[in-house]
Amino acid sequence: MNKRLPLFITGIILGVLVVVIVTAALIPQQTNPAFDTAVSFVNAAGSGDDAAAMALLSPELQAWVTENCPD
Repeated sequence: MNKRLPLFITGIILGVLVVVIVTAALIPQQTNPAFDTAVSFVNAAGSGDDAAAMALLSPELQAWVTENCPD
């Protein structure tokens, strides 16, 4: 058993690693709500739609932007 233990542990680690890699590859990032919000914010800010961009910010960040960013 002593000689097989390192192989067993290595096999388990490799198995977990394969599952993580396959899962990451098969789940598109576009299904993540945070990804969608970030893309919406960048599109709104990039097109100059400040109202839409501000609506996507938290109240604390909206207050900071209002206080520190000129028009």
